Amino acid sequence: MDFLNSYEDETRAKAYATLEFQNTYYLAFRDLPDLFRSFIKGKKAIDFGCGTGRSTRFLQHQGFSTIGIDISEKMIHIANNLTRVVSII
Repeated sequence: MDFLNSYEDETRAKAYATLEFQNTYYLAFRDLPDLFRSFIKGKKAIDFGCGTGRSTRFLQHQGFSTIGIDISEKMIHIANNLTRVVSII
């Protein structure tokens, strides 16, 4: 069976980058800043499967120096355009 990375398709990658899930990220990210302050030492973060960098940008807004990693070059390209990253691999 051949592996197909559907996000290598530029049209899909661009569509994914613009997805909005109104009011859902609030629940996911609401408590994270307090958890970071309470339990995280240091200011470096790796976002595995970063896609177009949504979580990478969130981490940056929390003061982290970030590295995003993804298997899709198209997604990484979009993330680089949307995110001021240390590195996207």
